[in-house]
Amino acid sequence: MRRDFRGKTATHEAEIVEGDLADIDSCAAVLAAFTSPDEGTAMEAWYAHSRGTLVVAYTGGSPPHPWTVYVADAVCDGLEAAVQTLVDTILRGSFAGDSRPNHAV
Repeated sequence: MRRDFRGKTATHEAEIVEGDLADIDSCAAVLAAFTSPDEGTAMEAWYAHSRGTLVVAYTGGSPPHPWTVYVADAVCDGLEAAVQTLVDTILRGSFAGDSRPNHAV
């Protein structure tokens, strides 16, 4: 991990958020774990979605929240399916600039 603030986030909020946003800006895709409620993951997925970056989410088998479905280009039950969806989509190259319809896998 390039930046590790686990257990020491206090007073580093701006550095954490700005670093996360810069990482998302440099990515072709975001793999988001929506296995439990997490404000950071939700904000990162929304930011990526708003920038037109591919978002693939997985829920660990829980029913996805409407916001997860809205911001993700694909919603999968498990990590393996999400990774495969991500790989398949990137290899197809179909996400760049298209109107990617959301779907469940």
